[in-house]
Order: sequence, then C-alpha cells, then structure tokens
Amino acid sequence: AKTVVFALAPGLANKMIFSPALPNLKKQLIQRVPMAATIKCFALYDKPFWREKGLSGEAASTTGPLTVCFDNSSFDSKQACLLGFVVGAQARTFSILPAEERKRVVLQQMANYFGPEVHNHQRYYEVDWSSEEYSDGCPIGTFPTGTMSVFGPQLRAPIGRLFWAGTETAREATGFIEGAIESGERVSTEVLDFL
Repeated sequence: AKTVVFALAPGLANKMIFSPALPNLKKQLIQRVPMAATIKCFALYDKPFWREKGLSGEAASTTGPLTVCFDNSSFDSKQACLLGFVVGAQARTFSILPAEERKRVVLQQMANYFGPEVHNHQRYYEVDWSSEEYSDGCPIGTFPTGTMSVFGPQLRAPIGRLFWAGTETAREATGFIEGAIESGERVSTEVLDFL
C-alpha cells in the first residue's frame, strides 16, 4: 500500500508491532492513552411498563453504580429494554463483583427509578468493554493529565506513509461520531497531499 490510515484509539496501536519501530515520542504517546472503562447493562421486558407510568425510562445518578439509564426499546416497542451505563472508577470496581451481584445491584437501582416491575425482566445482559481484546474499553481513549501538553503534537502527525485518524484525533467533537467523521475528512486530505 502507498499509505496506511490507522482509525483506532491511540492506545490500541500499542498492541501492534511496527517495523521499523514508531518514533519514540509516538510510542510514548500511545503508551499513555488507555481506554475508558464502561459497562453497558440491558434489562429486557415484554413491554415498556415505565411508559404506562408516564416515565421516560431516562435517569441520571451521581451515586451509581449506574450513571445513566435510557429507554432502549425497539422502534416498534416489541422489545422493551432499559439500558444503563456504569463508567469510570465505578466500572472498574463494579467489574470485579460476581455476575449475580452486578445484576442485582443494577436491577435494584433501576427499580428505584422505575418501580418494582424492573425485577420482572425477561433477560439481563451486560457488556464490559474493558474485557474485550480488540477494544480494551469504551467509549474512547483517555488522555491523563500532562499527556497532551507533552505529546499532543504526535497525536495527528503522519509518520512517513502512516496516517492517524479516529475520534480521539478530532479537532472538534472528540469522542463522538462527528469527531470520527471530521478526522476522516482531515486524514483524507493529508493522504491526498502525500500522494
């Protein structure tokens, strides 16, 4: 290939073997950008019972472990679903609990918001992105204090034929699809200029 575009979280590039090796400052950058910790929890129901109570299915909390809940039912409401996220330090602590304890805690918090019917779920699922080999976490790579001030210029800088994209490299809307799109537009211009 004449060029290669890496559209992945910077820290995931740390799992790759580069020959020749990446420049030292780029290596040091990608070593310092771990993925955030997020666990996504789903409780599935026959019907969206919370709507019958006049509730939206949305809640936010600072006490956790769920920080937010949403009505994630299918568009036709044939599959009712409450979705909650456990994030950050709480996700790291929560992830070491036994599976049944995690389920109990999540459902109890949802029941506090939407009523005891929460416990009448059909199924319960959770996804801990930190345990997935090819993502290492979610939703984006995090930049600890000082990382950008020391290594920031390395984030987007091409290395020969290697170019860097992905939402973490966005100039605007980092962490969102708009940021990913913006980075793709930027890197396509860089590649065309290179060629």
